[in-house]
Amino acid sequence: MFESMQTIKKIALVICSVISFSVANAATFSDSLQFELLLNRNMLREIKINGDFINRLEITSNRFILLSTDKQLYILGINGLKPLGKTSEFIKSFALTPDSLLMIVRNKEVCTFDSIGNLTHLYKIPSENMGISSGKAGMYLYDRDNQKQIKSLYFILPKGKYTKLFSVTSPIECVLENKNSILLSSGNTLFSFMPKTKKMEALATLPKGQTIKSVTSDPLSNRIYFSTDDLIFSLKDTVVSLITDKMGGTVRYFNKGLIVFDPKQQLLVRILGLERTIASQASQKKNAVQENEVKTTPQENQVKPVPQENQVVKTLTNQSVIDLKKSGLSDDLIITLINRNQVDFNLSVDSVIELSDNNISPDLIKAMRQAMKKQTQGGTQNR
Repeated sequence: MFESMQTIKKIALVICSVISFSVANAATFSDSLQFELLLNRNMLREIKINGDFINRLEITSNRFILLSTDKQLYILGINGLKPLGKTSEFIKSFALTPDSLLMIVRNKEVCTFDSIGNLTHLYKIPSENMGISSGKAGMYLYDRDNQKQIKSLYFILPKGKYTKLFSVTSPIECVLENKNSILLSSGNTLFSFMPKTKKMEALATLPKGQTIKSVTSDPLSNRIYFSTDDLIFSLKDTVVSLITDKMGGTVRYFNKGLIVFDPKQQLLVRILGLERTIASQASQKKNAVQENEVKTTPQENQVKPVPQENQVVKTLTNQSVIDLKKSGLSDDLIITLINRNQVDFNLSVDSVIELSDNNISPDLIKAMRQAMKKQTQGGTQNR
């Protein structure tokens, strides 16, 4: 699959030899956060952009930024935005492989560049409008089409063979390999999936109607950043912080800063001073608690972590399901968690009444019964 790596590198070197990435027009918009402007509408005014930008960015090993419309790939450097390769149609997503090969999802195929900048077919994929992300040993493909009844996450091996990791009922918007787990968003919920154990846990959930579009992480601080079309958050342990409500889109943590590409605003920025700002906010909140003057703003209530019990999911109980429902997760996503974790449900008459009183639907209760039955049968077989 990666045999054409050298050809794409030659194309990139020709273009990149006259372009070197640098940060320009730095501006401080708050006391703590520093926003470095990389691209905006004014800079694009004289460029004839071919199509609408898609919600995606990549950073090459040479520190160039790759963007794309649905018809054309672009590379960003000190001389501005330059087309990469020839015009194509129906570009849905793109990603760099571990060995720096640029792969593009187009219709029901994955392509790469040939020696003259055309897109060359590599292999067919299960469906259209799939997203693609890079992992250490291969690539991930995931269903984003809401029209499909079942959406799946696939892992692609270097020779083009792929295997299905799991399926859900809501579109998978983004996937990130993070140490031994896979971070992904489906609907308004951020999940962590452990490939070895097949366990999935919900890390944070947004209000209904919000969709998490992108996720990235800082490996040094173990902080996760995730975004909607209009908001950016951070998550560490069980603490969620709102970074900004001025922009959203795709986020990538790079070189101690958060790069944000907002395709709706045609805005690309790098945010610095994140850890300092978050630590300062935490200190202020701690002082406010000590003085009994803590005030919670509506923005702070827009997102919440899944209750502490479920941060490391060992065994799901009745209360776990109630807490997940109160957190705003859909029934389909809660059923996915039930099917992928150990369970210890009490489904006596009184307990079922209590579940119903806490807005647990009959479908959820049925899934709880099936999980207990399956687990009991599995335990009997293992004896």
